[in-house]
Amino acid sequence: MTEDLYITALVTARMCHDLASPIGAIGNGIKLVEITGIKLGQEGDLSKDSLASAIAQLKVFRVAYGQFKGSDMRSGSEVTALTEAWNTVARLQANLQEQDNAKRDRQVYFLLIQAKKIALLLGGIARLEMTDAASETQGKGRRVVIDPELWRPLQSGAHIQNLAAKHVQFAILQAMTVNPVITTKTDLTVRF
Repeated sequence: MTEDLYITALVTARMCHDLASPIGAIGNGIKLVEITGIKLGQEGDLSKDSLASAIAQLKVFRVAYGQFKGSDMRSGSEVTALTEAWNTVARLQANLQEQDNAKRDRQVYFLLIQAKKIALLLGGIARLEMTDAASETQGKGRRVVIDPELWRPLQSGAHIQNLAAKHVQFAILQAMTVNPVITTKTDLTVRF
């Protein structure tokens, strides 16, 4: 990973860590209000849903955009919690095996699932299979739309032109040398 992406990963991890406490405090405040018996109504429900979404996104961002050494491990239970968090807010549902794996593999998976969310416009499900030989993530949905300006550079190593913030996962995947992509009209498979 380049020095710029490494620094960006550290900044992301720091931001996620620093935002987790105040966001958690907001959640605790809502719970305390509910304990007193005050009905929050539709506004309270909206606040709780928004809070759950923010917490889920922070968890996923920390794994996807944070920096991990290849030998670091993430436990299966952590992965399950992360997957459940993602599934509360995403139209593209994640399905991961509950097993211990290198944090880098999980990082790649959550970067890929965010890339697939763009390609699977109508939602779907993304699963991850890991073996000793290789890892494969497969996204299935009713429709796959591949933007060649984003996906082709992963295969060729060419520079991604006019990169928007919402597509930063492609630049990070490219820097991590994740490249083979196989597609059909309803399936997007990436081996890494």
